[in-house]
Amino acid sequence: MKKINIGEVKTIYKNGNITGIATTREVSYCDCKYIFNNIFGIAYIPEIDGYQEKVSYLINNWLNGSVKDNEISDFIQYYTGESLKAFSLLNVLSYLKFRKYL
Repeated sequence: MKKINIGEVKTIYKNGNITGIATTREVSYCDCKYIFNNIFGIAYIPEIDGYQEKVSYLINNWLNGSVKDNEISDFIQYYTGESLKAFSLLNVLSYLKFRKYL
């Protein structure tokens, strides 16, 4: 068993619901790529035009609530055959805290 401590996470609210996570700055492409590769299991896909922009757009806008869960989940499912898992968010938050985005 591994214990993770993500501490306090500031959230973004809209209409009384949590819609996103407040980050200290935009997540870099290298960190977005790490999240996709090591947490979601999607390696670099050179066939996608604008892959760098797409990955950065999805992660940053998913975190701030501009992109719905199903958009990132559909992307993950298309390339891995698996849907976005709730526990993946704990790994994402843990990584973002480690990289000082939270």
